[in-house]
Amino acid sequence: MRRPVSRVVLDPAVPRRHHPGPADNAVLDGIRLIASLLSEGLRFVHESCAGWIEEIGGYVWDEKAALLGEDKPVKVGDHSLDAGRYAIKAPEVL
Repeated sequence: MRRPVSRVVLDPAVPRRHHPGPADNAVLDGIRLIASLLSEGLRFVHESCAGWIEEIGGYVWDEKAALLGEDKPVKVGDHSLDAGRYAIKAPEVL
């Protein structure tokens, strides 16, 4: 089923001159929010989201940071996961 685009959310790492506004890049908050929404059955991942589904299995935490008491994901091969965080946490813009 095709749906019209209702909003566009851009990676905050992209230089500002290339887009009108930032996305929320609070990684841990976004991960916690998505985990909560999924576990409570408030959001679902469609089978067509192959990149997201593939990446979620490889999501790992930085072991060195954990030794220092920090929760920090390893930021490799997670572009679809980042996109999901940006979309979920994006403010509604008209």
